[in-house]
Amino acid sequence: MRAPLPATLTWRTSSFTDSGECVALAWPEDEAAVRDSKNTEPTLVFDRSRVAAFVVGVKAGTFRPGRP
Repeated sequence: MRAPLPATLTWRTSSFTDSGECVALAWPEDEAAVRDSKNTEPTLVFDRSRVAAFVVGVKAGTFRPGRP
């Protein structure tokens, strides 16, 4: 079991979201914490390199609907 996340984390959301329906990210140590921007529990914690690979895939369009 991992230690609790620090209460002092800085959470960031996308500047493209104006509806408030998005995820928030924080970067504790060598991890990435992800949560709903409105409902802050639960928080998911991933290895930072896995989140970085996911972001590369998003930017490349890998997850677009209808893509084979």
